[in-house]
Amino acid sequence: MAVPPKKIYRVLFIDDEIDAMDSLSTDMLRNNLEIIHKSNITEGMKILESDNSIQGLILDGQGFINKEDSRPTRLHLQKAISCKEDIEKKQNRIIPTVAFTGFKEDFKQYIPDIKYFSKDDLANDMFNYLRNEIDRLELNEIIEVNGNNFTAGYEKIIITARYAALLRFLINCRISSKCLKLCNKGCPSCFRTIRQMVDNYESQILEQHRIISGENDSGYKNSLNKRQEYFNLASAYNISQLNGLIRSDKTNLIKEINNKYKKGNISYGFKNSILLTKILAPTNEEYPYFGILLNNESVKFIDTK
Repeated sequence: MAVPPKKIYRVLFIDDEIDAMDSLSTDMLRNNLEIIHKSNITEGMKILESDNSIQGLILDGQGFINKEDSRPTRLHLQKAISCKEDIEKKQNRIIPTVAFTGFKEDFKQYIPDIKYFSKDDLANDMFNYLRNEIDRLELNEIIEVNGNNFTAGYEKIIITARYAALLRFLINCRISSKCLKLCNKGCPSCFRTIRQMVDNYESQILEQHRIISGENDSGYKNSLNKRQEYFNLASAYNISQLNGLIRSDKTNLIKEINNKYKKGNISYGFKNSILLTKILAPTNEEYPYFGILLNNESVKFIDTK
C-alpha cells in the first residue's frame, strides 16, 4: 500500500528580524509547516491577499509596517490584524492567526481577541494550535439542517422525522461538546458530554421531533407509541457506553440508518460525512475529514417552525 503524502500547512510569518526563522526550523519540520517569511506588513499582506494557498498567519508583536521603516512600532500587531480582517471580508474566508512575541503580556490587555505565544517558549505548541485551526477550516462544506432536510453543498437528503430527530439530537450533542473528538479516555469533558446525553435524551429528542413534525409538546409527549420508539433508540445505542458501541457493526439501528443513506442518490463524500459513526466517534484519522458536524460554526440550523 502506498504511503499517502504528508499534509503540508502553508503559513505566513511577518517578523522584522531577518533570522527569525532560524530558531523555528526543527518545529516547522515536525509539524509539516511551510512558512513564508516577510519582514513588514505591506509585503506580507500583499502576498496574503494574492495567494489563497496560505492557510495561517503568525504576527510579531512589534515590527515594520513598510520596508522603508527604520524602527519597529508597537502599532504593528493592531495594523496587521486590521489588514488581515479586511482580506478575510473581501475573500470571504477565515485565516487562523496568532501573535508570536516576546512581550505578550504588554499586548494582551490592549488586543485580547487573538491567541498569544511567547518567543521565550518552544514554537511547537503554537504550530500545533495553528494546524488544528486550519484543519477545522478545511471542512468548508457547510451542513444546513432544516427539519428533516440535511443539505451539504448542492445535495440534500430527506429522512423520516424519527431518524431526523435522532440525528439532530446527536449533532447538537456533538457541537456543544467541549472535547470535539469525544476521546472518551478518562477526559472530564467527554464524561460530562456523555452524561448529559443520557440525562437529556428523552426531553431533547422529543423536542427535536416537535420541531420537525410541528406537533405541540403536549400532543406528542402524550403519545406513548412515539415515546416508546425513542426509548427503543436509546436502548439500541446504549448511550452511556457511547464510544465503544457506536463503532460496533452489531448495532442494528446504525445499520438500518446507514443503509437508508446508501440506497439514496447521494455522493460518496456526503454519504460518509453524515454517517452516525462519523458524527459520534470519529477516529483520529477520520477526524479532519468528518469533523464537519462537530464544529458549531459548520452546522447551521435554519428551522422556521
